[in-house]
Amino acid sequence: MASESHASTPLPTFATANLVEPQRAKDRHWHYTNTLDIIPMKDFFSLNFNTRKVDLLLKVTKPYDPNSLINGEYSPTLLELKKSQGRYEADMIRLQDTFNFVISENMYSELKQARLTGWKTYITKIDSLEKEYCGFQVFGKCGPPIRPNKPGFVKGYQIDFDSWDKNDFFIPETTLSILCSFKAKTILDKLNLPSLEITNIKDLEWYNA
Repeated sequence: MASESHASTPLPTFATANLVEPQRAKDRHWHYTNTLDIIPMKDFFSLNFNTRKVDLLLKVTKPYDPNSLINGEYSPTLLELKKSQGRYEADMIRLQDTFNFVISENMYSELKQARLTGWKTYITKIDSLEKEYCGFQVFGKCGPPIRPNKPGFVKGYQIDFDSWDKNDFFIPETTLSILCSFKAKTILDKLNLPSLEITNIKDLEWYNA
């Protein structure tokens, strides 16, 4: 779709809903209950990208702060994007920074229907894309990660469970790592996102500086 015709397209309704009412956690018990079983909430997962050469990447057309964009400190009225490289349009498309991405109407609907919390969206205008996408931000939080006393490579990522605000998507203080609950993981697995790696934080390998 040409950029001029895209610009004249009405702003997508799915992208505006969470601008008014972000998905927040309410008072919860220590377990999620679904139609199958009861899932312990202490299973947390890290979201990381494993972008393939074929995957589409998007570039922001104007200067911005990627850190404040992903954690919701900066919520643009409209973020203009254009294709940077690749061609495969998945339900989740990365921006050309470490953290940020946009989601399709299909992914938005799945997250909304599952009543996942800790996220909100902003409106985007993307040059030359057929589908509509909205930006994804995480405002759920927990305390800083519990670090070992010595520097070096570590297997296993620990957080203070009592500091977690009970949102399904959240970012530990002093980091920009996106973590999620088991409930959120099941929905993301269902979406079959090829460029997204979901790792239990117990198995996460990282460097403690």
